[in-house]
Amino acid sequence: MSALNVQDILNLGEFLLVVILMGLAFTAYRTGRHQRLLFVAVAFLLWGVRLGLGVLSSFVAPGIEGANWVELTTTLLDLLTAVLIAIAILGVGQRNR
Repeated sequence: MSALNVQDILNLGEFLLVVILMGLAFTAYRTGRHQRLLFVAVAFLLWGVRLGLGVLSSFVAPGIEGANWVELTTTLLDLLTAVLIAIAILGVGQRNR
């Protein structure tokens, strides 16, 4: 087993940050029931899934790293995350009061 390199440590730090932010967003949603926070929490969840897929392709099954389905899935997750964040920021579906 090889030692962790800087990229692995950064990926782990990114994953931990995403998990913490997702937990904070879900907690904030549960207390305030603001729909925007739910979109943010789900965006962080998708970001975490994307990071998990990257770990899976790098460590568990390194032969699938360049597979088309991995690249397609990560691109789709990036797009969905961006859309959810845009919805949360723009407040689509919210009425101005």
